[in-house]
Amino acid sequence: MYNLIHSALYKTRKSKTVRVLFLISLLSTIIVYGGGYAIANGHMSAANGNILFLFSDMSMLTILGAVLAAHLIGSEFEDRTIQHLISSGYGRFQIVASSFINFWFASIFIMLPYIVAALIALVTETSISLGNAMLGFLNLLTAPGEVSIGKAIALIATMTIIYIGQITVAGYIAILLKKAMFVIAIFYGLSFLSGQVAGGKDSIPALYNAFSKTPFGGEYIALHPLASTNTIVSSIIVSISFISIVVFSSFMYFRKADMK
Repeated sequence: MYNLIHSALYKTRKSKTVRVLFLISLLSTIIVYGGGYAIANGHMSAANGNILFLFSDMSMLTILGAVLAAHLIGSEFEDRTIQHLISSGYGRFQIVASSFINFWFASIFIMLPYIVAALIALVTETSISLGNAMLGFLNLLTAPGEVSIGKAIALIATMTIIYIGQITVAGYIAILLKKAMFVIAIFYGLSFLSGQVAGGKDSIPALYNAFSKTPFGGEYIALHPLASTNTIVSSIIVSISFISIVVFSSFMYFRKADMK
């Protein structure tokens, strides 16, 4: 499996699509943190917060993660790379596992601008505000000056794992549907629904409770900077458990799929 992972990572490093996605992530980070800083310091109206939120990690990583899944996983079915790997003697679990590992590394690479910006803002106690539109990495910045460097690193690492848990679903959808547009549309719809459910604890308790057992749960996508150690550990356990279930489900589907 090492050869599979090495080969996949090599192709990813050379991918123009991955580079473009990284640049989009970088530009979006600059826009949202620049705008958030301007709002927090009175240089821009808070009314612009909802517009800036479109460039936040919560919004952008949903789209970029889906595109990445379609590019790295779905395309391998469309161009018959998978059939070639099977005929070369690789097991289906090896193929699924290496595909997801490559996808996770690429996803972290795409997230890097947001990760670095959030860490810098936390460590330097920089005020960032989008009004009420604060989720994901941005929500970790709602208590400036109250988080130690060690806690900041732990929070950002946890949020990264939560995001990996979420976008792993995009990889599963890519294996099922293969077509990029379907992957992007369905995963974006799921992410949008999770955002609505996160604020519906009282109005839609059944859905809220169901989502709370996944990385899409409200307490995870709105992880607070003063979250307790138990909350952080719980977030990691839920995310890793969810990832394991999704990868296993992907393998079970792929094992029975006809690759002719």
